[in-house]
Amino acid sequence: HPKLGNNAGIAALLPNFIAEGGFDRYKGKYVGIMGRLAAPEPVSRIKEIIDAALGSKSLLMGNPEKEIRTVGIISSCLLASVKRRKDSHALCRPL
Repeated sequence: HPKLGNNAGIAALLPNFIAEGGFDRYKGKYVGIMGRLAAPEPVSRIKEIIDAALGSKSLLMGNPEKEIRTVGIISSCLLASVKRRKDSHALCRPL
């Protein structure tokens, strides 16, 4: 759900995250949320925020020090979505 689902909950954890729409599609429906941070943050900081809030350790793929503003959130961690995008970084939570 775009306002009550897992992706929305994760987005609410991020500092000044502004949702801009859906992220990637599966069988015609969006499976995530796409948005921007008000200011660039290192990927490692995003990981710290999510891990602290959810009490788990995420798997980080990509450069942890890279500063990003655009964020796509898919709580189910569909890696095919990440692999299709150039210069992507991913955080995945083990199930």
